[in-house]
Amino acid sequence: MKNLLDDCTKIAEALDEEDYKYRMGAIITDKRGEILSVGTNSYTKTHPLQAAFAAAYGEENRVFRHAEIHALSRLPMGSKPHRIYIARVNKRGVVGLAAPCGICQFQSMFHNIMSVVWVIGGLLGAIGLFWRDTIGKN
Repeated sequence: MKNLLDDCTKIAEALDEEDYKYRMGAIITDKRGEILSVGTNSYTKTHPLQAAFAAAYGEENRVFRHAEIHALSRLPMGSKPHRIYIARVNKRGVVGLAAPCGICQFQSMFHNIMSVVWVIGGLLGAIGLFWRDTIGKN
């Protein structure tokens, strides 16, 4: 799990967008831990999936691409996503809290993703788990 969070952080750090307040990376895996897709955020690009989830969540103005939505849009047809990993890096290169927003939590449930793992940040490199079961879905 830690290696995938490290990989997410490297993906975020590799974004060549110095103007970004935050650079985010996301990795979606199947039940065996095999990587299915990778995504990054963008403050200039959007995607129809991002717009659809934002509208369904009641935040129509949040159309710029989130890393989680980008990774979802790149899933191979017929794949079975199980877990998504998320990391965030700020302008100074410091790893920070990468908890998913409401839109991204909603899309995770919609796609039957069983858990979301994100970087909490700081020197400890701790992780947080958001389990579907905590919101009443089995």
